[in-house]
Amino acid sequence: MKWRLAADRSVHMRVWGDEAVVYHEATGDTHMLGPAATQLLLALQQLDPMALDDLVECVSLPYRESVEVILAQLCSLELVEALPC
Repeated sequence: MKWRLAADRSVHMRVWGDEAVVYHEATGDTHMLGPAATQLLLALQQLDPMALDDLVECVSLPYRESVEVILAQLCSLELVEALPC
């Protein structure tokens, strides 16, 4: 499965250190992201869409499942979306 930023591209991100604040224009919501979620969104800003294995390499988490959980959370916030293979 590949992942990309929200299709509407209305996500604005400000990074401080290893964390970020994200404003999603389409929903009007603001979110504080931890280091791993920030790394994932930054990776997707650079190369979109990305396969899960490539995203796993971008973050410093020991388990693939951890990245899958974070992506699912970002998806529920409508910041990213999964693309069918």
